[in-house]
Amino acid sequence: MTLRVITARMADRVIACSDACRTDYMAWGWIPPRKIVTIRNGIDPGRLQRPAETELRAVRADLKMQG
Repeated sequence: MTLRVITARMADRVIACSDACRTDYMAWGWIPPRKIVTIRNGIDPGRLQRPAETELRAVRADLKMQG
């Protein structure tokens, strides 16, 4: 038995960040579904926009990063 299995069985709750994660955890078979709670991320990634390439280059230059 692995440490992951032992700790999951000892835990009062196991947090999943999405329904897909919850489904995966249940598929593993060693975490009782009643212990799995879904708490979604607080940020809607659909509202985020990628900065313009010129802004990215400026930040990379400031941080002395390549790429």
